[in-house]
Amino acid sequence: MTKILAFSDTHGSKQALRKIKHLSKIKKPDILVCAGDITVFETRLMSVLSDINKINKPVLIVHGNHESQKSFKKIKSRFKHIHYIHEKSFSLGNTLFVGYGGGGFDYIDKSLKKISRKLESIIKAARQNGNRVVLITHGPPYKTKLDNIKNEHSGSKTLRKFIEDTSPDIVICGHIHENFGKEDLIHKTRIINPGHYGKIIVV
Repeated sequence: MTKILAFSDTHGSKQALRKIKHLSKIKKPDILVCAGDITVFETRLMSVLSDINKINKPVLIVHGNHESQKSFKKIKSRFKHIHYIHEKSFSLGNTLFVGYGGGGFDYIDKSLKKISRKLESIIKAARQNGNRVVLITHGPPYKTKLDNIKNEHSGSKTLRKFIEDTSPDIVICGHIHENFGKEDLIHKTRIINPGHYGKIIVV
């Protein structure tokens, strides 16, 4: 069993970060997961990351549409506890975390299509070893409660197909603020938007 403190779209909010720190202190998660957009177009990016690093627990993060891959690649050398896992994986006990960041605006994601075979093979190997799988994305998959705005769906069809093909146990995503805190299912996969104040998830 792995206890996760997940959050997304804090956009540099000091209040949101205080709440996440408090939740981490009282709930004692094994790991934190951030589904991107921790800033407003990278304003104070390194300062925000430094604050998150001070929680002193492993933090997995993908970039959102307010951050770039180039900036996030600097994390490894600067912050001991923060792991940037876009197009990569991270194992903790018998839980495998797989990351895919950015996007959130297009139905078809050509970059995800290109990397999907690699990610599928990582997930398949984890399944064969009896591990649980958590997928971390910024944008939500198509046609769920998490991408529904005014009765129209705006999520990624490519991501939805990837989820249907690989069946992760949980997908943690964000991007659409109106759907903070909402959950849905794609077959047996739980899809969760934890929101900017964070949510404890057990897998």
